[in-house]
Amino acid sequence: MVNRDIEWYTDPSLTPGFLIPPGAAIGAEQNYSINADVTLHAKVIDTTPATPQCFRAATLNLDYQARPNANQIRDGSGNRLEQHIQSVPVQIWYFAN
Repeated sequence: MVNRDIEWYTDPSLTPGFLIPPGAAIGAEQNYSINADVTLHAKVIDTTPATPQCFRAATLNLDYQARPNANQIRDGSGNRLEQHIQSVPVQIWYFAN
C-alpha cells in the first residue's frame, strides 16, 4: 500500500506490548496463527511527510473454522477409494482511502 503502513495488535489499546511482530525476512508481514475466534486490531499509519504518524484504527473479528477432517470416498462395499483434505488459505486484505 503506497504511503501506508499497517501494524496488527491483539488489544484495542494499540500499545507496543500487544503488537504482533513482523516476520524475520526483509519486507515480511506478520505471520500469526489462531486456533479459536479472535479479534485483531489494525493500525493504518499514513507515512507521507506532510502527515507524519497520523493513523486510523480498525477492528477485525475472525471466526475460526478448523481444517476439515479427511473426507474418505468409499465404494459400495466400504473399501476406501480416495481421501481428500480440502482447505482454503485465508488472506486478509485491508484497503484504506
